[in-house]
Amino acid sequence: MKIDPDEIDITLLSDSILVNRFSCKEKDGSRPLQIFFRNHALDNQNKKLSVTWIIVKKSNLSVPLGYFSLACASIDVDDLDTDYWDGRPEYDRFPAILIGKFAVDDRHQGIGVGTLLMDYVYAIAIRLSEIIGCRYLIVESKSTSTWFYEDTCNFVRIRELDGGNVLFYKNVVTLTGE
Repeated sequence: MKIDPDEIDITLLSDSILVNRFSCKEKDGSRPLQIFFRNHALDNQNKKLSVTWIIVKKSNLSVPLGYFSLACASIDVDDLDTDYWDGRPEYDRFPAILIGKFAVDDRHQGIGVGTLLMDYVYAIAIRLSEIIGCRYLIVESKSTSTWFYEDTCNFVRIRELDGGNVLFYKNVVTLTGE
């Protein structure tokens, strides 16, 4: 059964969130996502290193179903497919938003939580691109989640990284239709 978007809300991580109720360890390589969320996400947010957003049911605002963390980044222009972009500036790097962490609680897998989370990432990326100029989303996916970024979210694969993760990007302009 798919999750009803009218029954969920998204909010910033805060002290009121029961982070220890979040479980993300069933898939290979997922345990670090649980550890980050439980032990480091709020501290990183307080130190202005990343911001973590959580998705919750409106009926229980303190229990996270999933989360994502965002930070500023840049992407090397050589990693981009820019054939379609005539007249691009001659820069070595372009501004990007890093999806540093992205996870869905094990008990809420397969019901659309990840897709809803990504819709929020897109909304934030579009808004930021209007305020500060930010052209790309980038993410390092663990190998067990590449299907989500490629097939569900249409990110472009750049390359495999050390440790088996895969680097992806998405052009924010494709989200706005400009």
